[in-house]
Amino acid sequence: MTLHLTDRSDKVLPQAKWGQITMIQSPGILQEMLQSSASRFPSCMVHIFDRRGLNAERRTICEIIKAAEEFAKRMAGLGVQPKEPVLISLATSQEWLDLWFGALFTGAFPVAIALPGAFSSTAAHLRKIEGISNSLGIRFLFSNSAMKGLIANEQAWAGPQCYTHGELAQCQVNHLFKRPTMDPEDIAFLQLTSGSTGVSRAVMISHTAATVNPFACSSAIGEPYGGPVHELADALVSWLPLYHDMGLISCLLLPMLSGLDAWLFKPETFLARPHLWLEQISNHRFAFSPAPNFAYQLCVERVQDEKMNGIDLSPWKSALVGAETVRPETVDQFCKRFSNMGFNPNHITPCYGLAEATLGVTVDLKGRGIRSLANPETYKESAKNREIVCLGEPVPDTELKITSPNGTDLKEGRVGELQVRGPGVFSGYFQDDQATAGCLNEGWLRTGDLGFLQNGELYLTGRLKDILIIHGHNVMPDELEQIAYSITGGGGRNRTAAFSIPGESSERPVLLIETDERDPKKLQMMEQEVKREIGRALAMNLADLLFLKRGKISKTSSGKVRRQEMRRIYLHEHIERII
Repeated sequence: MTLHLTDRSDKVLPQAKWGQITMIQSPGILQEMLQSSASRFPSCMVHIFDRRGLNAERRTICEIIKAAEEFAKRMAGLGVQPKEPVLISLATSQEWLDLWFGALFTGAFPVAIALPGAFSSTAAHLRKIEGISNSLGIRFLFSNSAMKGLIANEQAWAGPQCYTHGELAQCQVNHLFKRPTMDPEDIAFLQLTSGSTGVSRAVMISHTAATVNPFACSSAIGEPYGGPVHELADALVSWLPLYHDMGLISCLLLPMLSGLDAWLFKPETFLARPHLWLEQISNHRFAFSPAPNFAYQLCVERVQDEKMNGIDLSPWKSALVGAETVRPETVDQFCKRFSNMGFNPNHITPCYGLAEATLGVTVDLKGRGIRSLANPETYKESAKNREIVCLGEPVPDTELKITSPNGTDLKEGRVGELQVRGPGVFSGYFQDDQATAGCLNEGWLRTGDLGFLQNGELYLTGRLKDILIIHGHNVMPDELEQIAYSITGGGGRNRTAAFSIPGESSERPVLLIETDERDPKKLQMMEQEVKREIGRALAMNLADLLFLKRGKISKTSSGKVRRQEMRRIYLHEHIERII
């Protein structure tokens, strides 16, 4: 694959060396590259819709950078120091841009996190913010008046001082402030991990990673069309939260660095009115948009035909799907549901990434939609027909390998742990040398994800920490969950979580299923069918099966199920079941 990055003047930009790899983009200082982009693309804008998704406030990159430089001086006047983490907790908004980029231009490390109530209870989320702040030594939290009020009512609050956007705007400017000199290998910002298998950690993203990985992703996404996607598309449309790596890197930094217009919805707007996402995509000539698997399922379940009158989805050239397990049946339903509105199934683009790699690791380059293979190593013969979706080839500058538990490289077709190396790989976890040493070795990142390579393409089978060991055999929780989804019809807003608990002679599997069904007879029939199919396909009996109300299963900021958290709650707290 030969890919080049241009500046829209047909001039090929210089390539750079990283290890033994020739990079398509020279590393730079993120602030400097943003300022350069503001000069080169004066008409490029970031549009952010209001909560209803009807009106968008827009600003040029130049206006965003100018505001960031002003807020940086006010943060410096408040006492924010270079290289200290600063927490930003706001909804997707122009205020978010002011504060995140303001912290960046101060030379501090911005750390974005969701507002309370987005994916968990307010009290639990405040405890999470307090814990993260204390572990990272955070002194400043920038949020909204609602957060400030919640903190004021917390008598035992031991977290950082909270300031609103309005309060900071009134702070004294430090006219002597001067941004510190930086090197491409210095840290630019911190990205919180999703915490799907444990506590969130702060990933240190260098300027090199932040300025190289977005363009590597762009090149890979645009490969089926003959060039980087930012050179071809006229819009990026997204509802992904900016505190998530996919939202921050692919939906904000990539457009801003490359001069591409971005149209951003708030996540809650998408959940309430998913048709607006599709409608906005149809307004453009060539649009690309990423989303997790559940978003496509939600569109199938919630978008009404009358909302799609006159909508043409043919401009959606790259429908990226990642962040969680890609389910072939979900994608098939989406393609069938919207094919008569111009959506091309070949435009589905599976991908894989993680915060520890800045974002992108692999993207499907073939442009043929969903492709899959049978899992080569599954617990029972009867389950070997489970199809594993191809997540594509490494993005430029990135290498992959699959290793056994003892660290030896495995041949193609063998399931093991995925390791990644490239300029996008993070510099380590902030103030956590032990965790860093456990996953970084000579530039290789141990991802904790299990999978195999076939013809140089990646297929993921599960998470190392989520493995269920039943009677000495390894079983992926996703296998149980997919069986449940096939019977209950979940996977959109209703989720499922599988984990194991101690038994007399072996671990025993437990399955939690969210459902809108309330009829006891129908629930009993579903329970019997799920247990029967799991017994037939996997030759195992469930220790317990619980039906829960929607929203009772804990999820990460990107919507991934937190299985270990649900296991902890199941064992040590009370779960309110429907029946």
